[in-house]
Amino acid sequence: MAFFDLAELSTTLGTAHQIAAKHLEGTGRTARVCHSEGLVRAALAARPDHRRSQSFDHLGLARTHLMAGEVEGAAEETARCLQLLGTVRSRRVGDRLGELHQEADRSRTRGQGGN
Repeated sequence: MAFFDLAELSTTLGTAHQIAAKHLEGTGRTARVCHSEGLVRAALAARPDHRRSQSFDHLGLARTHLMAGEVEGAAEETARCLQLLGTVRSRRVGDRLGELHQEADRSRTRGQGGN
C-alpha cells in the first residue's frame, strides 16, 4: 500500500471505467471511455519519472483509444509504450502488450463483420 498514491488510484479507476465500457453501448460507453482517458492521463502526468508505470499508462491510453474506435491514437500510445519498454525491463508490460494485441485483433475482426 505504500506505493498506492493518487496516480495509482487514478489509473486503477481508469481501468475500472474501461471494464465498465466493455459492457455498454452508445453514450454510456462514450462517457466511460472519456472518464478512463482523463484518469489515465492524470496518472501519467503525476509520475514523470516512473517509466515502468508510464508504460502501463500508455497501454491504458491505447486501450481507451481502441475502445473509442480511434485506431491511430491506440497505435501512437502503443508506440510510446514500446519506446519506454526499451528503457525498462518488465515482463508484466510485455504481457499487457500481448493482451492489447489480442484486443486489437478482436476489435478488427468485429469491424469486418466477424470475417
